[in-house]
Amino acid sequence: MYCSNCGNKLLEGADVCLKCGKSVTNVGKSSKKVYRLLIGIFLVFFILPILGLIVTPIIMSSVYEIEIEISKTDAEHVIKAIENDMKFKASNNQVWHKCDYNFNTSECGNNDFINSVNIEAVGPSKVDLIFSENNEIIGGNICINDYLLEVNSTGEITDEVTRCS
Repeated sequence: MYCSNCGNKLLEGADVCLKCGKSVTNVGKSSKKVYRLLIGIFLVFFILPILGLIVTPIIMSSVYEIEIEISKTDAEHVIKAIENDMKFKASNNQVWHKCDYNFNTSECGNNDFINSVNIEAVGPSKVDLIFSENNEIIGGNICINDYLLEVNSTGEITDEVTRCS
C-alpha cells in the first residue's frame, strides 16, 4: 500500500506515512471490522432465530412430559388418600359413602366433575371414580394439574392423557 499524499510505500499496518507524516487510513483493518460486523448481524438476525425454532419444540416437549409425570404421580396420591380414608373409616366402624368424596355418581345427584379431593401435597382435583361392590376403585377419571388422567379397572393410572375440559 502507498501513501495517498506523497506516494511513499507504507509499512504493513502503518497508520502514519514515515516520509510525509500524513495519517493513513488502513483499508485492511476497516474492511475486517465491517466483515466482523456483518457476520455478527447475520448470526443475530438469521442463525439464532433458526436455532430458536429448532430448540423450542424440543424443550416444550420435555416440559410437557414432565408435567404429565407429575400429574400421574399426583393422581396416584389422590387415589391412595381416598383408599386410606376409606380403610380408616372401615377400621373405625364408620360408614362412608361415595358422596363423602363428592364423586360423580347418580347417588350424589351430580353428573359433572366436582372439585372434590383436596390433599395438601397435591391440591384440588376433579375426581370421577367408579367403585366395585367391595369398595375398590375399578375405573374412572381424575383431572389434576389441567390433565385428565384415566384410571383403569385395577385402580391404576393409564397412559391415556388429555387436557381437562
